[in-house]
Amino acid sequence: MRVYDVGGRAVRVLADLPAQEPGSHEIHWDGRDPDRDRAVPGMYFCFMESGDFASTQKMIVSK
Repeated sequence: MRVYDVGGRAVRVLADLPAQEPGSHEIHWDGRDPDRDRAVPGMYFCFMESGDFASTQKMIVSK
């Protein structure tokens, strides 16, 4: 699971885990980059891929 900015640049890797058990899982993004700096307010995309499944969700970061 990765977060990208509108320019397509990777902002943060949230998870890069081996296979998980089926079911619900939660991962939270604190709005910070790997250097712990706050993300600039704007739109971001969260991309998740698992096996044959892939999903992209829009996220808005405000002040």
